[in-house]
Amino acid sequence: MRSIEDLSGSAPPPLSHPWRDHVTTVLKAMPFGAWTTVDDLAAAFGTSPKQVSEFIAGAQPEGIERILTDTGQLRRSSAFRGIDQTEREHQLAAVGVHLDDSGRADRTRRIRDAALVALAADPVTGLLAEGVRRTWPSSASAVNHAPEQREQLSVLAARCDWVSVGRSGDLLHRSSAAPLLHQLPSGLAAAVGVVQGEPSWPTQALVAIGLLGRGIGAPMSSVRMVAVRSLETGAAVEVFGLAVVGRSVPVLVQTRALPPAPPGPGASGACRRGEHGQCRGRTTNGTAPCSCKCGCERDGRATVMGALAVGDEFTSSVSRRARVSAPPVPDGLGFVRVRSRDYISRAECDTRYAADLVAIVANPRKRSRPNP
Repeated sequence: MRSIEDLSGSAPPPLSHPWRDHVTTVLKAMPFGAWTTVDDLAAAFGTSPKQVSEFIAGAQPEGIERILTDTGQLRRSSAFRGIDQTEREHQLAAVGVHLDDSGRADRTRRIRDAALVALAADPVTGLLAEGVRRTWPSSASAVNHAPEQREQLSVLAARCDWVSVGRSGDLLHRSSAAPLLHQLPSGLAAAVGVVQGEPSWPTQALVAIGLLGRGIGAPMSSVRMVAVRSLETGAAVEVFGLAVVGRSVPVLVQTRALPPAPPGPGASGACRRGEHGQCRGRTTNGTAPCSCKCGCERDGRATVMGALAVGDEFTSSVSRRARVSAPPVPDGLGFVRVRSRDYISRAECDTRYAADLVAIVANPRKRSRPNP
């Protein structure tokens, strides 16, 4: 199993080529409706797209139908010889991936390299000794490239105070954590975290990643650290970001094994229903938040309008409950059009929303399916 240094690019990959095992693992672990590309798999596990293509063509691992082109279309491969387009579309539909009239999958359900690495962290064999596997999003390398900066991020992450999203996305909006949702495998936040205090980072690095504008003279600038957590099968994926003035950039992704759940419904212990992802985030007597702080409210996960998926039943601050009937379509800078059916009147409507407007998904298990 590869170490942190291997994943961050500061050490050469071992001779045993474990990327093949990682590719096989993530294809099995992908959430319902998700897809990826050869380039994403290669970037995630430190190999070349050609090697990934050759491997999946020969081994034909489970979930190979989820690997599409960069534009979300069916890719040509010898692995699909003798299978016509209709049958391939049926294979995709069975795992929740639907192609539109132009033959393209929903771009918001694409899982990219950082989230793929998180999926590869199996809670039994893939986690580090301390139960956590970390990755460092390359887009934020200006603030996490030095060992002391990575250590500082890890220390701050350990002090994060998690609060369940529940039925309101207000905390997600106020914390500026919404942009971090795109690093989560399922795109659904179960909990929001805020680290107390204002750590300082080199101003030049914060300018480089777009958090601060140029012209600030101070060598160090204060930031806040915010986080989102999704619940996947057997583990929680946590994304931490630095934030200033309503904006945030992911700087650390880690996968953590969830605490053991009680043996069954009604048992005393961490979760009321006995299974992470199925309980209501309350203790057995229902009066206090779940002591393990997993954030697994059954009836509410948060996302943003631009990341909604077909079949999601959502509400927002400007709309009542509706079911998404078509993938969100970009409509100008920072906006999307969402076609949905009203939950009560059953009327179909096509509405323009801000792409980063927080939405609460009332049927999250349709997509993330934690602990089936």
